[in-house]
Amino acid sequence: MTDDAREGDDTGKLRRLLERLAADQARAAEGNRDRDEAAWSELYGVLHRMSRSVPGDQDEREDVVQAVCVKLHKPGMLTQVLNARLPGPYLMSTLRNAFFDMLRPKRREIIISGPRSEQWMTALTAAVREEGEPAVLPVYDERQLQSTLNELPSEKRELFSARYLERRSLEAIAAERGISKQAVIARLHRIKKSLQSSTRRRGNVTATKPTSGKKVRVERLRAVWAAWNTEGHPWHPLAKSAGISHATVSRILTPGRTKTVRPTTLEKLAKALRVPAEWLTGERADLPHVPEWDYSDSTRQGPSRWEKPTARDVQWSWLLQRVEDAIKRDLQERYGSDARNVYDAWGHRVMDVIAHLCDLNLWRRATLFTDYGKGKDELFVLRWLEHLLAPWLEGKAYLKAELLGEVYKALLAEDAGFEFLEEDKQAEMLDAALAALRRHEQGYYDSLGPEPE
Repeated sequence: MTDDAREGDDTGKLRRLLERLAADQARAAEGNRDRDEAAWSELYGVLHRMSRSVPGDQDEREDVVQAVCVKLHKPGMLTQVLNARLPGPYLMSTLRNAFFDMLRPKRREIIISGPRSEQWMTALTAAVREEGEPAVLPVYDERQLQSTLNELPSEKRELFSARYLERRSLEAIAAERGISKQAVIARLHRIKKSLQSSTRRRGNVTATKPTSGKKVRVERLRAVWAAWNTEGHPWHPLAKSAGISHATVSRILTPGRTKTVRPTTLEKLAKALRVPAEWLTGERADLPHVPEWDYSDSTRQGPSRWEKPTARDVQWSWLLQRVEDAIKRDLQERYGSDARNVYDAWGHRVMDVIAHLCDLNLWRRATLFTDYGKGKDELFVLRWLEHLLAPWLEGKAYLKAELLGEVYKALLAEDAGFEFLEEDKQAEMLDAALAALRRHEQGYYDSLGPEPE
C-alpha cells in the first residue's frame, strides 16, 4: 500500500469514528442514556497516540488529551472536526493549541523554569535572533520572551512549536498544512520579526499577580479518594463528579506542579469528596465528628483517622455535618440571634441521638439474639439514614424528633459505654436527650401558629 493510500485509509477510519461519536451525541440529546463508550475510548486512544508529537512531558500530554476530550464532548466542536477536510491534522492542531493554552497562565507568572527550560530558551532565542547573528549576543530577558510568545495567536504558536520545539522539518510542516515550503519560511520570518519587535519594545515586564487560591494537600486528597474507592482509585470519576477538568486534578497530583486551585474549584472538590474544604487545604486539622484515633489504639501508634480516614469515617463525618447544619438552621428560624446559645444548651443533644442511629452494631444488638459478629460495613446504614433524612437535611421537611427518641432508647440500652455509667448518670443522659428531642419537635408545632378556636 502506498503512503497516499495508507493516509487515505487512516483518514477514512478517523472520519467513521467521528461519525459514530456524532451519532452518539445525537442519541444523548434525545435522552438516550446508552452511550457508545467503545467509540469514546477509541477516540481517547487516537488522541493519546497523536499527543506524542506534542511538546511537554508525559503528564502534560495526558492533561492535553483530557482537555481535548472534554472539548470534543461538545457537539459544536465535534462537528468542526468532522467537517474538516483532513480531520487528523485538525485534531493535531487542537492538541497543540490546548498545550499552549495550558502553559499560558503558568508562564505569565514566573520565568521559564523546570526540566525543559533550556529547550525553551534555546528555541526562543533562536526565534528572536536575526539571521547570521553571532551566538555570543546577550540572551533576551526570559520574562519578556515568554510573555511575547504567549501573546502570539494560536496558529502562530503552533507553527513556532512545530519548527523550534518539535524540530520538525520545513517540508513536513508544509505538507501537514497543505502549503509550500516557501510559505512556511515566510510565515516563520514574520513571526520572528513580530517577536523581535515586541520584545525590544518592552523595557520591563511585570509578572501578573497570581490569582488568589488555596493549596490542596495532596496526601489528604489521595487518602480520602482512596477511602471511597477500595477497588483502586482512578481519578477521572472524581473530576467528573466534581464538575472540574481532569487536567486540574492531574496537575494537583503531579510532583513539582502547583497545588493551588481557585476557591470555587476547591469547594467543588470538597463537596464531591464529602469533606470540609479547609480540611483539604490543611487549615483544619480534624475531620469533624471523627476521633483522631481508634478507641482500641491507646498508644496512638496506628494511622490518624484525620490524615487517613476510612470511607466510613468520611461518610460519618459528612452526614453529621449535614445534621448539625440542619439542627442549627431549625434553631435559627425559631430563636434568631439566640440560636447559638440554644444549640449549646440542648440542641447538640439531637446530634448525639442521630449519631447513635448511625451505629450498625447497636442496631444489630438491639434486633438480634444470636451471635452475629461485628458489623464492618456501616456505609449501608449511613447511606440509608442520609437518604431517609434527605428532605429534612435539605430544608424541605421537619424532623419527627420524638419518634427518633423511641429508637434511641432501644439502641442506647445496647451501648456498652452507656451500661457502665452509674444509674443516675444514665437517667440524666437519657432524659436530657429526650427533652431536647421534644423541644426540637415543638418548634414545628409552633411554626403552625395558634390552633383555630
